[in-house]
Formats: sequence, C-alpha cells, structure tokens
Amino acid sequence: MSFPHTTADYYIEFKIPKIKRRWSISMPVFNSSNLALESGHQWEIGANNIQDEDIMAVIKTIGWKVEKHYRCPEYRYHHYFIIVPQ
Repeated sequence: MSFPHTTADYYIEFKIPKIKRRWSISMPVFNSSNLALESGHQWEIGANNIQDEDIMAVIKTIGWKVEKHYRCPEYRYHHYFIIVPQ
C-alpha cells in the first residue's frame, strides 16, 4: 500500500563493487497544514501533522502488521508500506 508523502526527501547512494549503500534524509515542508486538503489527499504524510507512525498505528488497529516501510528513491512522493496479517 502507498500513501503520498509531502516532505522533501533526499538520498545519497554509493556504489562500490559488491557493496551498495544508500542513505536518506527527510526534511519537513513548511506551511503544509492545508496541503493535503488542497490536493485532495486526506492522509498525506507530512501534511496536517500526519507522520508515517500515524499510518502504522492505524494499520495495527485494523489487525495488520507493517513488515517494512520505505520511500523509493526513483519516486520520492510516495511512501510504501508492506503489510501482513497479524
């Protein structure tokens, strides 16, 4: 499952033979309190004080477990959640 994510997110990737490392840095978007409502997304991470922890808490309350969550470097606007039944 994926959710839109409004925070600026930058990553650095080093490729060394047989070793691959990737680091990510997220920065908040300032004055984003109405951003989710203007874009039509009610659950946009980074807007209206919604954090990825809020999404994971809701997923847990409906009986699912977040096995992994991440942002894809090639498409930074979305935050992906891999979920499985508890």
